[in-house]
Amino acid sequence: MLKNILLSICLSLFATVAFAQIDFSYLGHLGTHPGAKIGIQVPYKKTNIEKQRKRRVKIKYKEKLLTLDAGFYHLPNTHTGTFIQAGWGYRRTKQRGFKLETFFNTGYWKVYNAGTTFEVSNNGFVSEVERAARGYWLLGWSWGFGRDLSIYKDRPFAWHIRPGISLQLPYNTTVNVLPMLEAGVTVYFRKNRFRR
Repeated sequence: MLKNILLSICLSLFATVAFAQIDFSYLGHLGTHPGAKIGIQVPYKKTNIEKQRKRRVKIKYKEKLLTLDAGFYHLPNTHTGTFIQAGWGYRRTKQRGFKLETFFNTGYWKVYNAGTTFEVSNNGFVSEVERAARGYWLLGWSWGFGRDLSIYKDRPFAWHIRPGISLQLPYNTTVNVLPMLEAGVTVYFRKNRFRR
């Protein structure tokens, strides 16, 4: 019984990886403060739309995806932010590979203070706090464009540029809005994944 359950889990993981897409990106807070992001995207619904034109058939591809990402960024002399998030995405790709996409994410954000942080106890004793940090709830939205070379040139990757906004909750008594800029590549485990 246990052997069958483990076998089912292994086969499900293998099938997920076989259809997964790995995302590698430069991630900049305000576009300039450097960071990086790595993630996995698993399409759970794909649609091919064919329209007959006068001289040719026009094809568009649509994907709905589940995502899981982890990353960081660094603001010199201020803080370093790390995060892990899960989300949902929608991508629309034209016949020659041009794509538009949007992603909604939620997750956990931890911000590590730069420099030295001190703590004062109730009796007035001052002590240094190592790796001072604070956690936040993260809510994000990004949109982007790029080119999918697996469709047009039969190469298993695509490039993308995605500006976005992340909300840091709670931030003191309000919400902190953080503009982000992402640029990177998506690697596919299958070439021409839209072809049947």
